[in-house]
Amino acid sequence: MYGIIGLFFLALTFPRTGFPSERTDKFPQEPVRIIVGFKIGGVTDVRARMIQPFLQEAFGVTVIVENMDGSGGGIAANFVKKQKPDGYTLMVVQMPSAVALRHTIGQKFDYLKDFKPIYEFSNKDFNFFSVRPDSVVKTIEDLVKTAKDRKITASLAGYGSNAHVVLAMFSDMVKPKQLVIIPCASSTESMTQVVGGHVDFCVTATGGAVYKMIQEGKARPLAIAADVRLSFMPQVPTFKEKGYNLSMEGSFGVVAPVGVPDDIVKAVESAFEKATGNDRFLDVCKKQGVIAAQVGSQEFTKRTAYWQDLVDRVAKPLKETMEKQ
Repeated sequence: MYGIIGLFFLALTFPRTGFPSERTDKFPQEPVRIIVGFKIGGVTDVRARMIQPFLQEAFGVTVIVENMDGSGGGIAANFVKKQKPDGYTLMVVQMPSAVALRHTIGQKFDYLKDFKPIYEFSNKDFNFFSVRPDSVVKTIEDLVKTAKDRKITASLAGYGSNAHVVLAMFSDMVKPKQLVIIPCASSTESMTQVVGGHVDFCVTATGGAVYKMIQEGKARPLAIAADVRLSFMPQVPTFKEKGYNLSMEGSFGVVAPVGVPDDIVKAVESAFEKATGNDRFLDVCKKQGVIAAQVGSQEFTKRTAYWQDLVDRVAKPLKETMEKQ
């Protein structure tokens, strides 16, 4: 029916998607967007920008970090939830903060039903309490005594943040006379509240500008919510050492709109595995006081379920620390 020339033109006209071995739609073929639901300079934004160049190298296409701050990450989450589940739009989330927001500012997102957890690229992120170097509060015991004697103020990176979860757990244990929370846009801003003498103490995560401020002696850590002391902050005791059963690990990962195909999930996992295993990325992490992780979709999904359950259990003190302001 067709001559050789006719068959040649037919081959040019019709895509070859019917032949699996000849597919040309290998993911990705266009820029990948990584959405951050917070301002530039915040701890979530810092993590995204740390891995961006190495992820771009692994993907082989441009990777764009885009900030959509507002509503505690809700604007970004609502946007990403509605995007096509093709792997080209991802969102960096901080856990358990992302799942805590439904108890603090009323977000309705379920990170197991509305999104697909794909990869956890940084973990062992712990919050710690800090004061000014010249504060009369020298230890966590001093802070507890002060909190029982008078009103005490604390800054943290917004309601529903990991810092807020840790502070709510601590408040539930010690029952302060009056705890006033000063919500900030980021951990860095929270730390500057202490440095400037505007609050009694702050609750912040390790890493980035906060870690640098500690190294420079601009603030003095009192205790950290980890199981053991951290190698890059060995001088900071854990709450457990001080008699408080308080430990909570935070992490950073990426999620996609629910329904993303398995082969795309695997492709994203592979790119993140290459990026997080890159020696240059690991060197950046070390300098920033950040712990790299390689946790795939299956395990990250299980951990998301764990954090969701943990936050549900501390929902009452979370709400109480907001209602008593």
